[in-house]
Amino acid sequence: MKINQLIYFAMAAKYNNISKASKKLYVSQPAVSLAIKDLEEEFKCKLFARNNNVLTLTKEGKQLLTLSKPLISHFEQVKNEMQEYVKKNEILNVGIPPMLGTMILPTISSEFAKTHPHAQMQINEYGAKSNQIAVESGEIDIALTVIYDNRKLHTLNYIRIGSTKLKLAVNKKSSLARKEIIRFEDIKDIPLILMSEGTLQAELVIQEFSSRGIKPTLRIRSNQIYTTKRLLEQGGYAAFVFDTVFEDDENIVLKPFEKEIVFDIVICYRKDGVLNKLCSDFVDYISNDYSFSTNK
Repeated sequence: MKINQLIYFAMAAKYNNISKASKKLYVSQPAVSLAIKDLEEEFKCKLFARNNNVLTLTKEGKQLLTLSKPLISHFEQVKNEMQEYVKKNEILNVGIPPMLGTMILPTISSEFAKTHPHAQMQINEYGAKSNQIAVESGEIDIALTVIYDNRKLHTLNYIRIGSTKLKLAVNKKSSLARKEIIRFEDIKDIPLILMSEGTLQAELVIQEFSSRGIKPTLRIRSNQIYTTKRLLEQGGYAAFVFDTVFEDDENIVLKPFEKEIVFDIVICYRKDGVLNKLCSDFVDYISNDYSFSTNK
């Protein structure tokens, strides 16, 4: 018998449902089911009566819950006191694409710091796909990233917090600035700034050109938002950006595409891992207290 088995069992008893318990614990449903199964095999009794997806404690289950509560309470006390002891060295290891970071990090970091003033945030500026791979490998704890067309890794949990559209950024003096909408045919001869090869944004843009039989005029590959901004201000270039980037720049305008390209903004973490308290608090904040979208 392990303490996590008792914690999973108690949470299932609280919600009378494995799915709800797994969401609260930030673990997979099979992990909760296995913990209950192992306890039932160890004690050679049924802990729950099952009716569809509803769980009801048996008399043996009620007894185990009564005995478990003091153990779980003491375990939580030890854990919380140790977390308080080391909280000055807390580090939240987060991945986020540079463009998305420009849009949402200032608000997120300042608001989260109000309730976690000692926490440090290590920002890793990876592309959308690289972020998910880094979470999967354990290199980073969680990722704030974007996905397209519901393309996900089966090893990760995803929570959607909003959405954003891809738009074309141009200098306000450009002839493109006078267009209501942009077709990919309109920009085939325009010098383009595109994010680095292998990023989700670049992959989708190249696919859109290819599907129309167009060879784009790619001039610069860069993930640096400041560099892109300066080039656009000088004129002569166009760039693909999310729809709130540069929105306050008086020299740059954002134009919608004829065919909308919409990304979901998500936070993701591993299914097979238990998040530490700092990560859990951050996920709770993002899930419950924060939302971002220009396309709800």
